[in-house]
Amino acid sequence: MDTELPASSFPCSSCHGERGQGQAERGVAPSDLSRDALTRPYTVSAAAGRVRPPYDRALFERAITRGVDSGGTALADAMPRFNLSPADVSDLWAFLDKLKDEAEPGLNEGEVRIGVALPLSGPAWRTGQSMRGVLDALRADLNAAGGIHGRSLVFIPYDEAGGEPVPDEVFAVLGAQRPVPDVPTISDSFVAAPGALGFMLTAGDTEQIAALRAFAVTQFGATSIAELEACNESSTPAEGVTLLRDASCAEAGGTAARLLVPFRVFSQISPEVRKEWPASVSVALPIAVDRISEGAQRGFARVRSRSRVPGMAPIAEANIYSSAVVAIEALMRAGRGVTRKRFTERLESIQGFVGAMTPPLNYSANDHVGSNGAFIVSYDPEAGQLSSAGVWIDPTGEAH
Repeated sequence: MDTELPASSFPCSSCHGERGQGQAERGVAPSDLSRDALTRPYTVSAAAGRVRPPYDRALFERAITRGVDSGGTALADAMPRFNLSPADVSDLWAFLDKLKDEAEPGLNEGEVRIGVALPLSGPAWRTGQSMRGVLDALRADLNAAGGIHGRSLVFIPYDEAGGEPVPDEVFAVLGAQRPVPDVPTISDSFVAAPGALGFMLTAGDTEQIAALRAFAVTQFGATSIAELEACNESSTPAEGVTLLRDASCAEAGGTAARLLVPFRVFSQISPEVRKEWPASVSVALPIAVDRISEGAQRGFARVRSRSRVPGMAPIAEANIYSSAVVAIEALMRAGRGVTRKRFTERLESIQGFVGAMTPPLNYSANDHVGSNGAFIVSYDPEAGQLSSAGVWIDPTGEAH
């Protein structure tokens, strides 16, 4: 107790919770810190016979700086003693009066509201309707079973591709192409790195390229790989194994002996252009069907069958369904007192999750990509077909 340590090592929320409600741990029962609770008398423990009078600002300062409660009894040693200025104490005392009123965006006593980025206009609007139908069926099933710790799940669609902003007052976002600043975001893949609050389900370009490199080494014995990126008229790829990183380089890829292509780039190139490619083309896919659990497939099929909109885009439907079930899993784990911080922490704790239409998902504080592996398949440029057979490789080079 005589050792001074940084106050940041002992954040109040660690024991008292994000909303000051107190959360018992290891035999210690931290007090409710709301002003309403602190300023009314109550019996702390009948067994100990301890009764304390209401706190005021001066008694509150004594408690947090000297460890003595409003009745003059020493607080438990687990309660740190903080060196705070009178001004800081006054600010903290005022903050406690508003603490429980500062609700998380998109969260109230009866609902948790989740924004969903869908293509609701343009040529892909029918796909957006199918995705919305799957979410509506999933939401109806969940809410009929009691919701999430007594709260109903509400999806708020918005047209990201059409330029609509993220709706106000949503707790999290699903399906966005880019992580939303300050909002937990879950999507099958992002066009950029996930960041602190972004969670990708499956391998993006970075992970797929890593898998393609490992594939080239193990399958072709490649010691060097040429790269095609940001092409212009003077671009000339080297013969041998070539990685196509940009769709603008598609025509130049025809001079390579072997071509490696991540799926996002592949999907942007027309079959006519692909016909000029070499006979050896390897494409990285983020999902292999045989790595999706049978239970997840059955669950998705049931929800899809109850969708009001006839399914027209099974891959897009599976992706948004998977983002939703991962969000539901994290909300369930976070409990009734969920906050965005706790939600993010529960996402980071997910290991071996097999409820989505993906390979098993594993997250951590340092890795926000649930499945880093890629399914490497061959492509026949003449027939315009991807092979159904392939090899699963994770970014570290493990093949299956």
